[in-house]
Amino acid sequence: MNLEAIKKSLTDTSRLRIVALHSWNKATHARLKAVLTTLIQENMIDIAIGSGPHIKEQITIVKTSQGNKILATSLGNFIHPSLSAQPNNVALQSSWSFDEQSKVFKLLQVNGIKISCDGGECVNKGIQRIF
Repeated sequence: MNLEAIKKSLTDTSRLRIVALHSWNKATHARLKAVLTTLIQENMIDIAIGSGPHIKEQITIVKTSQGNKILATSLGNFIHPSLSAQPNNVALQSSWSFDEQSKVFKLLQVNGIKISCDGGECVNKGIQRIF
């Protein structure tokens, strides 16, 4: 994998750029957080999503020179009714506008939708406005 080629492909701000990475353990999750944070700070992506430690972490808004970006390093466990009970998951919902002149997306709103799974059924437990 050529990381520089991937980074170059992410410079087109006329497309919403989303990167999702999965980590395997605490060490790789620390690396995942560092990579996603760097990509956001360098204006390479608009939404960064991480998964892996099976716990919900806070969704943060990162201010950059090209506007606000979303950093969600862990949304909880994979939401699936056949998995064991997982009460603390979140689905990410966002609204954006696109400025034709600057060719940049502008973040309008971010919500976290709390999802609780009991091992047989997953239920929406409410929406939290993040931005």
